[in-house]
Amino acid sequence: MHVSIPLIGFLGIYIHSLRLSRERWWSPRWVSIQAVVGLVILSLLKPAQSALPADLSRLIRSVPMDAFYLGFLPLIDLWGNLIFWGLAILVGASLFLLPWLASGRNPGPATVTDPKCTGCNICYAECPFDAIRMNDRDDSSGYHKLAIINNDQCTGCGSAWARVPPTRLT
Repeated sequence: MHVSIPLIGFLGIYIHSLRLSRERWWSPRWVSIQAVVGLVILSLLKPAQSALPADLSRLIRSVPMDAFYLGFLPLIDLWGNLIFWGLAILVGASLFLLPWLASGRNPGPATVTDPKCTGCNICYAECPFDAIRMNDRDDSSGYHKLAIINNDQCTGCGSAWARVPPTRLT
């Protein structure tokens, strides 16, 4: 269990990122530095206390409960096994099904308004699925590039719509 659950999680993240063209596995350096500094300061100000130091020369009669890992045990005593685990499975299943239960309308793949596309490369740079390519233009518009959208790769996520003026992309 200790090995298989993280491996399954890693496999899920890997499969999820297969469609991304420029995935980022690590947070920016400044976020990591702030997190480490914050955790060090927090551990110095309020160190974790669980039990006395180990004394291997005597036998202990009771072990204090670590609320971080075993905080659910009082709920099992209060509610009973069946109610607690039934509720835990119900909450877990509803969280698993949430993307399908709360899905909104699918806008479909983006489309380029051909005469108004200036070839600015903004939509190309923003697309995380590499669904947009920039082709050379050979018309009288005066612009050099035209965005072409691959409908098979476009998920309609809206990241290109967020940066491009609304008259150029629908």
